[in-house]
Amino acid sequence: MGDDNSQILKQFRKVARSYAESFKTAKNHIADLLGPTQNYSSGVFREGLLKSFLTEHLPHAVSIDSGFIYGFEEVENSKQLDIIIWDSLRNSAVYKTREFVIVPPESVIAVISVKSNMEPSDIKDGLDNLFSIFPLEFAYRNFPFREGDSLCLPIAKFIVSYNGPANQVTALQTISEYYKELFASSKEITDRGVYDKNMGRFDRSFYLAYNLNA
Repeated sequence: MGDDNSQILKQFRKVARSYAESFKTAKNHIADLLGPTQNYSSGVFREGLLKSFLTEHLPHAVSIDSGFIYGFEEVENSKQLDIIIWDSLRNSAVYKTREFVIVPPESVIAVISVKSNMEPSDIKDGLDNLFSIFPLEFAYRNFPFREGDSLCLPIAKFIVSYNGPANQVTALQTISEYYKELFASSKEITDRGVYDKNMGRFDRSFYLAYNLNA
């Protein structure tokens, strides 16, 4: 919204909505073809459909894969990540097959945890996966908190789900409690990973996309 509360980028928003509708249409086509007896909400389906959508709309300079971020035997590797968006034009994978990749920390642009639902257990599992990359970020990436620092930005972190939470209040409480425990357990995460003290704002690398629900 603009300063006068008028909507901005109206035409862009219209096009963006059409992209979302095309994603929902593809999801519905698969559901219609397979019927209610097939598990088309499985992890392979969820991740594959989203990967195809991202591959179609993101620049060809980036790759969209499943796999791990490598710690080079100095830092613990990440947990297995549903989707890694990484710069394959300027970086090579440490290891790559058709099914998954192992990539260096400096190559990663974003990571996504994909869920069928947004129940408390799904949210916690997704956050656990995403936050497993923190030690890698701290060790191998420089955060641009001060002028002149290297512009190796924090890795954007997303949770997306195909169905929204049954209760939004419960979902938000689950997220809130998770963050409280995270902050209490690690001063480094509090100081470096979340709050940018010099700029007076929260780090923009944390996102929770409620759902891709049709």
